[in-house]
Amino acid sequence: MNTHDNDILKEWHQNKANWKWGVFYVNKQDPRVWLPKRNPVMGWTLNFAHRSSYWWLFGLTFFPLIPVLVLAIFQWLNG
Repeated sequence: MNTHDNDILKEWHQNKANWKWGVFYVNKQDPRVWLPKRNPVMGWTLNFAHRSSYWWLFGLTFFPLIPVLVLAIFQWLNG
């Protein structure tokens, strides 16, 4: 990971050009995968310019579904 000055990171974060539709952060120069949302009170978001952000999104979406699928299959098999 590259070392970047906090001022540069803050400037990138505040630049509207790095926010697609005002919601999705996309900046290839920013080494952070996770960063605060435009309104930091709302939590964190992913930098969608990084490949690893899509793995995070996939994992956070489908990992919680594993127990549900296992239980559904178990009930289906046991009728």
